Amino acid sequence: MRTLRDDQADTLARLRADAEKLERRRRQKREYNHRRAGVKVYPELTPDRLKAFLRYDAFTGNWTWLVQPRKGINIGDVAGRLNATHGRWEVGIDGRRYSASRLAWFYMTGAWPEREVDHKDANSLNNKWKNLRIATRGQNEANKGLTRRNTSGFKGVSWDRSRQLWKAQIGCGGRPRLIGRFKSPEEAHAAYAVELQRFYGQFARLA
Repeated sequence: MRTLRDDQADTLARLRADAEKLERRRRQKREYNHRRAGVKVYPELTPDRLKAFLRYDAFTGNWTWLVQPRKGINIGDVAGRLNATHGRWEVGIDGRRYSASRLAWFYMTGAWPEREVDHKDANSLNNKWKNLRIATRGQNEANKGLTRRNTSGFKGVSWDRSRQLWKAQIGCGGRPRLIGRFKSPEEAHAAYAVELQRFYGQFARLA
C-alpha cells in the first residue's frame, strides 16, 4: 500500500526531472546563441571532466591544476582567485567561473548542490570538505556574523528611532520578523538569541 511519503517522493522526483529538463533546454539555447555569435562552446562540465583538469584537496580546500590551462599557468599551480566583491574563492574552467565551495560539492558528490553551500565556521575562504554543508538561504544567513551596516554591536539588533527603543528582528522565510522592542541592546540581543536558536538550531551564530 502506498503511503503519503511515497507520493511525496514521487512528486519530488518528478520536480527534479522537470528541473533537469528545463536546464538542458536552457543550456541548448545558450549554446545555439553562442554558436550564432561565434562564441566558443565548451562541453558540459561533468565530474570526470572536472577531475581531468583540476584536483581538489579535501583536507586543505585548495584547488590545483592537473593540466596547463593557458600560458603562464603551470601544472600544480593553485587554481582560482579571490572574488573580493563576494568574499569568496572562485575557480574558472571552460570559460565559466564557479564558487569554489559549490565546485567542491560537485567534485566530491558528483552532483551540484540543490541549495546553498554553507561554511560552518562562517569563513567563506575555508573550503575544506569538513567545513561545508548544504543550507537554505535562511540557514546560511543565520550562520553569518555582524555586518558592516550593524551599528548596535549586537547581531539582530537595531535602533528604532521612532519608538526610541532597541528593536530585535530575525529573518524568517525571506522576510524580517519582528521579535520585539527593548530598553537596552543587551535585552534585545538576548531575545534574538532565543529565536535564532529556535528557528535555525546548529546554524545559529550570535556574533
